[in-house]
Amino acid sequence: MPKKITVRNCLLLTVLIVLLISGYYSYVNLPRKLTHYQGLELGMAASEVIYRKGMPSGVYGKEEMITINNTPVAARLDISSVDIPKDSTVQSYQGWFFEDDKRYRLDVDFDVPNGHIIEIGCYSTTESGCEMVNKLGIDSTEIEIKKRLGKPSKEFIEGTVKFIEYKKYNIKFCLEKEKVYYIVVRQLDN
Repeated sequence: MPKKITVRNCLLLTVLIVLLISGYYSYVNLPRKLTHYQGLELGMAASEVIYRKGMPSGVYGKEEMITINNTPVAARLDISSVDIPKDSTVQSYQGWFFEDDKRYRLDVDFDVPNGHIIEIGCYSTTESGCEMVNKLGIDSTEIEIKKRLGKPSKEFIEGTVKFIEYKKYNIKFCLEKEKVYYIVVRQLDN
């Protein structure tokens, strides 16, 4: 004889469904270690980057020391794609950038011997320019970052910029005036 459906059985089934849904929701909202960002992935070949994004707007020259607000800073100078010397190609450079009408800039760094992506960075002056990472994005605050991801692996200040790194998530945030303006996905050294 079939079992009767009782109020108790319905209640238990409802509680079980609610627990499964809330458990799934909690799981999918956990911060994740990133290997992809802005349609690119760590380890991707330079040729694949060109296939996916087109030719870069420019490349980065060799690192030089410059002074900003009386503080020496290591910087790489931008070289527009049209200004690359005739005896070079974009593949001759370790760093490339892609710009979208100044709405955002996507930076891609490659390892020298293999030509594979080791770092993907995105700079924007608007929230919509760069993808969010682990539910954090451009204009997120330092408080929001730490509330979402916990204690950083490393944090330090250079001039007016604060750097917050999370090795276990492959993320580095650059903040100015307590807000994110640059997001980096990179395999951070342990």
